[in-house]
Amino acid sequence: MATVRSTSLPDGGNAQPGNGEHDDLKLPDHGRSGQQARTAQQDPTTQAPEHYDLIVVGAGAAGIAAARTARRSDARVLMVTRGRPGQSSQWSGTVPTKALIAAARTAQLMRTADRFGITPVEPDINFGHLTEAIRDRITTAAPDESVGSLREQGIDLVFGTARFGGEATLTVDDVPYAFSRAVIATGSAPAMPPIPGLADSAPMTPESLWDLRFLPERLTLIGGGPTGCELGQAFARLGSQVMIIEQQDRLLPREEPEVSRLIASRLTDEGVQIVTGTTVQRVTSYRKHCRLTVGQADRSDAREIEAGMILVAAGRRPATVGLDLARAGVFPNANGYIDTDDRLRTSNRRIFAAGDVLGGRPLASLAGLDGEIAGNNATSSRARTAHHELGPQVVFTDPEVGRIGHTEASARAVLGDWLRIRTSNRRVDRAIAENEPAGLTKIISNGHGRMVGATVVSPRAGEVITELATVLQHGGRIRELADVPHAYPTWSDEIYNAAQAEQSERQQTLLSRR
Repeated sequence: MATVRSTSLPDGGNAQPGNGEHDDLKLPDHGRSGQQARTAQQDPTTQAPEHYDLIVVGAGAAGIAAARTARRSDARVLMVTRGRPGQSSQWSGTVPTKALIAAARTAQLMRTADRFGITPVEPDINFGHLTEAIRDRITTAAPDESVGSLREQGIDLVFGTARFGGEATLTVDDVPYAFSRAVIATGSAPAMPPIPGLADSAPMTPESLWDLRFLPERLTLIGGGPTGCELGQAFARLGSQVMIIEQQDRLLPREEPEVSRLIASRLTDEGVQIVTGTTVQRVTSYRKHCRLTVGQADRSDAREIEAGMILVAAGRRPATVGLDLARAGVFPNANGYIDTDDRLRTSNRRIFAAGDVLGGRPLASLAGLDGEIAGNNATSSRARTAHHELGPQVVFTDPEVGRIGHTEASARAVLGDWLRIRTSNRRVDRAIAENEPAGLTKIISNGHGRMVGATVVSPRAGEVITELATVLQHGGRIRELADVPHAYPTWSDEIYNAAQAEQSERQQTLLSRR
């Protein structure tokens, strides 16, 4: 049976809130078995290291997936974590954020109900009740990642700080362990820019904002990427005065330019103040507010603006500090992330890495898939490869932005002008029925017609983009979807329309060659 050893959580250390590691969490007392009590009393310097087929460091989406996958091969698995098991997306990321967005969308529907011929009403929002309801949903979403659930699956669990002692050993709070293979899945944490005075303003992060018990009257977000846009729109809909400051020249700088314009227009219409091409140079804190000194990157055009509470959504950093990776022969890159091959092996072939700790896009879906691949490759002779470029990503604004593969700019950088771009902002019948504005569908194919990327903007783009991800995964062409019956009317109508148009063009080309 799996064992659980509860230890106190020391301050600091390697594990960060990202991907399931929670520094500030007080763990419940799970009790100790007799074996646990004896283990705790042994002298670590004379204790022979306990051996595991696989040791997983980190209990987030990637770590749990790796451990579960290894158990299917009947491997003896130990998971090490400093906080409660469960991906950070459930406790302080994706799940609570989407619950907040849903509440904000409901508030917006109430005040704009006249577009459906219904008398609008300004919602009465009790933020304390709202956050309490969100916490209930988090608890409901997390039972499969509880300590008890992991124990039932045969996964041993140890709470403490892991440090590598060699190429096949590590310690957890000075207790030694040996392994045949290991997976590093410690995740990432919100990055805090080195802005003078920022720390004195007690800024929130996307993970700490859930401690709020009241709705901020004014909220300033530093960062206009996906998280900044999602939270900015949500708080504006709930009643806060919101400002988003982005140092690039547009919101969502990694997306298509037309997507940035569309989302910026929507947020502006809903009262969000957007400041782009601007860096925050200093934060001055007062009793009830803050003042930001902002300007161009070269510090020209400096000016001051008033700010309310500050929420930093300016990217993430890897949680690798304190792991003593060098002792294991694993060397992070210049940004602190771990490089691997396509089988997720590090420079030490005994050790794999998975999830946010690899860098790239911090998505729970990719982290979970990484964990499955790493767990499989660590314990099975049938190797699997990771293809991060094939994972869809979604910005959960209203409307949503779904993307798979290349943007037009990145595709041109690789393929030059050997591209076929199909763009439509036609208002599909489902949008007309629900009185929604037109969105965007952009499909990018190479010269042979094989899809290399796509972007969809619609209220349900997160669902629509998965169909295109399947086409891309199999190296397919968009016209192949023309033979697949689609329900009508749906938000995927424009995908079907594009497939039919491509099919028609193909037939015309073939006829012209006769």
